[in-house]
Amino acid sequence: HRSSQNKLKSTFFMKIWHYDPLRSS
Repeated sequence: HRSSQNKLKSTFFMKIWHYDPLRSS
């Protein structure tokens, strides 16, 4: 299902965005 993959990608992207090592530095 495309919807499922899209949601997964969104979650993954958000996770990385929240991680943002540059901001942590």
